[in-house]
Amino acid sequence: MAKKKEQPTREGVWMMSLDRFGYDLVVVGRTKEDALHAMQAEYVKTYAKYNELDESELRSALIFPVLDEDGNVDEYDPRNEFVQYYHSAFEDAEPRFYEFGKVEWE
Repeated sequence: MAKKKEQPTREGVWMMSLDRFGYDLVVVGRTKEDALHAMQAEYVKTYAKYNELDESELRSALIFPVLDEDGNVDEYDPRNEFVQYYHSAFEDAEPRFYEFGKVEWE
């Protein structure tokens, strides 16, 4: 069996941007996960601040939606509204790798 050639390690950064809250949010990370997690954390923090909500409750709502008295997802609860905005913000957004010394045409 032929040994697979290893790809040379490329040096660069992972960048991600979102247009939210009236600003372009931009993050740079050493890894794709670093960039994504930093952007997600900032989104939760800023949404909570602008809407006077608790950050930990918003994070919880991402896992466990807030239910009404009948056990259904409460469409009118602001934490569930946050979940919709959060998923909308990140559905097409993804960090991109930018190699040092290489020009990217966008």
